[in-house]
Amino acid sequence: MGVIGGMLIVIGIASFVVAWGLLKGKVWAWIVTIIITIISIVLNIISIIAGSNESIVGLIINGIIIFYLYRTSVKSFFGRIKGSTV
Repeated sequence: MGVIGGMLIVIGIASFVVAWGLLKGKVWAWIVTIIITIISIVLNIISIIAGSNESIVGLIINGIIIFYLYRTSVKSFFGRIKGSTV
């Protein structure tokens, strides 16, 4: 149980670091969020194929996250559009 607790603490700290990066408009945080969201989409699809219909909600939420992060204004905030000065 101690190992699992330690892992959860590390994941929690990493989540706070990524959240801070997103609030500050850091490019690395945008990239990390995209990667984690894509992994989550793949896992949700596998869960749906395995028969877990509840994963549809997670798939929809992750789709919304990807849609939002690829909006022009959001990409500009994170410096993902050439010539943007935010």
